Amino acid sequence: CDPDKLRGQESCGVVSVGEFLNQSSWSFENSLQALTPGCRIAAIRINHKSSAPKPQEPKFVKIRDIGASLSSLESELEALGMDGRPLEILKVDCGGGGRKP
Repeated sequence: CDPDKLRGQESCGVVSVGEFLNQSSWSFENSLQALTPGCRIAAIRINHKSSAPKPQEPKFVKIRDIGASLSSLESELEALGMDGRPLEILKVDCGGGGRKP
């Protein structure tokens, strides 16, 4: 993954998948938007059971809230309006999903 290669492109697509639990959760998307303002950035937000308020999401990110699992990546991309657009980056945040020794 080399976001610098996207600089100046006007029809690229980026999708992030994760919980987005705090404001720093959007740092990748904010940095990418500054680097490549022509890219369409979307997020698939996995619903979490936390009672904490969701952080304010960036206005340039199209967001789709889902349950605990994806139906299929293809159908989620279609729902986000990303079908037919080149998908340059698919970022999956597996926070808390790491293996413990």
